[in-house]
Amino acid sequence: LIFHLFLIKSDQHFTTIIMKEKLYYIINGRSDTGKIRDHNEDDLFFSELPRLSSRNTLKAFEASSSLGVLLVVADGMGGMQAGEVASNIAIQTIAKRFEDLDTIPYGKNAIQNWLKETLIAAHQAILDDLESNPLRLGMGTTVIVGWILEEKLHVAWLGDSRCYLYRGQELKLLTNDHAPVWDLVLAGALSPEEARIHPNSHLITQFLGQTESWPEPDYMSIGFKKYDQVLLCSDGLNGMLPDDQIADVLGNESYHFKDKVRQLIDAANRAGGEDNITAVMAGLVPEKEVDRSIVISTKEKPQKEAATTTGKTAVEQKSKDSNLWLYLFSFFVVGSVLAMILFDMYKPTQAQSYSSSNTNVIQQATSSLNKIEKEANEVTQPSAIIPTEETSEQTDSNTVEVQQEEVEVNANEDNNVEQLTEEEDTTTTNATINKEDVDSTTVKEATENQIDGSKGT
Repeated sequence: LIFHLFLIKSDQHFTTIIMKEKLYYIINGRSDTGKIRDHNEDDLFFSELPRLSSRNTLKAFEASSSLGVLLVVADGMGGMQAGEVASNIAIQTIAKRFEDLDTIPYGKNAIQNWLKETLIAAHQAILDDLESNPLRLGMGTTVIVGWILEEKLHVAWLGDSRCYLYRGQELKLLTNDHAPVWDLVLAGALSPEEARIHPNSHLITQFLGQTESWPEPDYMSIGFKKYDQVLLCSDGLNGMLPDDQIADVLGNESYHFKDKVRQLIDAANRAGGEDNITAVMAGLVPEKEVDRSIVISTKEKPQKEAATTTGKTAVEQKSKDSNLWLYLFSFFVVGSVLAMILFDMYKPTQAQSYSSSNTNVIQQATSSLNKIEKEANEVTQPSAIIPTEETSEQTDSNTVEVQQEEVEVNANEDNNVEQLTEEEDTTTTNATINKEDVDSTTVKEATENQIDGSKGT
């Protein structure tokens, strides 16, 4: 109970103060034109929250003092070389949505719905730009957003940009491409590796800026733990590298985190570099494994960035409210235990008093029994000589008096008298002696019945 008094609720997960380990997010990203294209239509964004960093550079920050991590990758395409315009519009719209976020969406499917609405907002922004710039007709972009919040990774996407999770020496693809070739993989007609090298692997069915139909973003979420690594990338990376080669780079402990993005892009270029290559990564590591030179403060910025901290304030207030209820419950439990202990301490004294009272009653009953037996012995003295008529009459008189006392104490003694009378009829040879014995016995039994009755009462 004392241990549980130190429970606190932090980031919606119960943990203990004495066992809590300080963890840090490390984020990094990079985009490359590749070996074939003459310009880069990809775009990326990664930042700590609640504040947004304008520079896409390697950084680390304490997980418990932030609202998580935002990761975005967009792969632009088509329309008078306006693919980079579409991807940039998507990135700017999504970043602005997070910047204007006052509180974290709470409730069933709240984050899922908010992320999908964010992608639709980016889609609408591209359509609005097309109305103003008809020459850009045909431009569009894939997009994938990763939001690590409260030890959980939320992912929303359109197109074939991917999200991988590396955990415990295993690489897992978290997303499904919006592409005809990948539909064949889901149907079991192709393997992932066959789909990767398929000639139509570049075709997609959903993206931001499409005009034939309204896009329908997908969403998934999964827990994010210590030493997990998440990778968001354009198809210029996973189209050049099979999944096992990506896993080799992420699992190579000789690479520092800041080097893994570069190693992935270099490997994709060595494999051909046929498309623009973009990769964004985030990891969760203990403080001792963080390079202090890349650590940034996540404290609130004054003035213009104050609005972005509202969500954090709401989380802290909710945590304080939860702590209050937890403390009240803990004190209630402790108070109940103390009450039971005091009750157990009082209970033996009460039992001892009750036992002493019973002992006194038994002693009084025993004394009364001995007294009655003594009086009975004085009245009935056995003798071999037949008593005289006067003695017999005196004895009978005493017996009648005792029997009258019996009747007042216990009505059931009548049956005993009848039984004694029958015994007197069958033992006529020693009538006088036996009668005296029976009278004595009757007196003793009557007395015992009286004592038993008193004890019962």
